[in-house]
Amino acid sequence: WVNPTFSIEMFADSKTKCKFATFNEFVMKDKMDREEQNKINYYIACIGAFAEKFSISNAFAYNYLIKYQGLAFIRKFYNVEHTFSIDDTVEDMRMICQRNGGGL
Repeated sequence: WVNPTFSIEMFADSKTKCKFATFNEFVMKDKMDREEQNKINYYIACIGAFAEKFSISNAFAYNYLIKYQGLAFIRKFYNVEHTFSIDDTVEDMRMICQRNGGGL
């Protein structure tokens, strides 16, 4: 389990951005369904695994993955990516980021 002490940006739908909030603020909301909770847990696990693989902080990994579209990729392809190992997903994110100008 990855320590969820950093903030993540979530989207209510493709047009409406939610405010930045910590993972715990999202989990505490009564209206959040189980699938949304699972997605948030997955995104956080992927960010943490990416950070660990490249020996960078969670915050740096998050910012890097946002900048070079790695998080957008796993959000878009969550239904497929979550069936793979975290290591496979981290490698997929690395390749996407590299294609978009990332240097890791």
